[in-house]
Amino acid sequence: TLTPWTETNVTAALIPQPPTPARVVAETTYADVGITDWHLSNGIRVLVKPTTYKADQVFVVGEAAGGLSLLSDDQLVDGALATSVVQQSGAGAFDAQSLRNKLAGKIALVLPQIDETSEGALAFAAPKDLESALQVFWLTLTSPRLDTTAVAAFRNQVRTAIANRGDTPDAVFGDTVRMTMGRYGPRSQPMTVARIDHFDPAHSLSLFKDWFRDFNGFTFVIVGNVNVDSLRPLVEQWI
Repeated sequence: TLTPWTETNVTAALIPQPPTPARVVAETTYADVGITDWHLSNGIRVLVKPTTYKADQVFVVGEAAGGLSLLSDDQLVDGALATSVVQQSGAGAFDAQSLRNKLAGKIALVLPQIDETSEGALAFAAPKDLESALQVFWLTLTSPRLDTTAVAAFRNQVRTAIANRGDTPDAVFGDTVRMTMGRYGPRSQPMTVARIDHFDPAHSLSLFKDWFRDFNGFTFVIVGNVNVDSLRPLVEQWI
């Protein structure tokens, strides 16, 4: 017997308690390249470059040094899958599907990113939806959650995808090149079924929270169809 699908009606506020705004404590304008450089009271640097290439695009990238380089070798799999755990689980009071429903009709995409030497996130939005994107950006990085059901489904999907990886010549060649260049160290090993079976989602979430416990030292770059004056209060509130 299959239970009929019911759509979740999302009525709760995206962020019930907004954070205390930061302040721009220093501003420099580089007129020759059209960049405004803000230093915020919370230790964040923001570079703003208004462009007119496309009227409906704004990109936001935030990054700080660190990433997987801060982890021991036995934490690598949990760290590498941390962003996937968060993306599958949602943020704040919203699971992933509820968060998508909350943003229905808006162009706002947020992707947390972890690589070997940095942690950060990318946001993409239409100018009219930029505040919503910054809100989701802040919520995703500061209030990630763990949806065990969604992560279990993700684990099964990945397990299926890599089960026959060894039978694909391109994958075998790529793995061999990567391991050779990495001298067969633990950080050059490909993902395997055994590794995906033993990763700990709760530990992945803990690592994610540690990377983003605050944004002090982050540099943000905002490029697109923005007005510097109207952007400033949004930056102070959500970055």
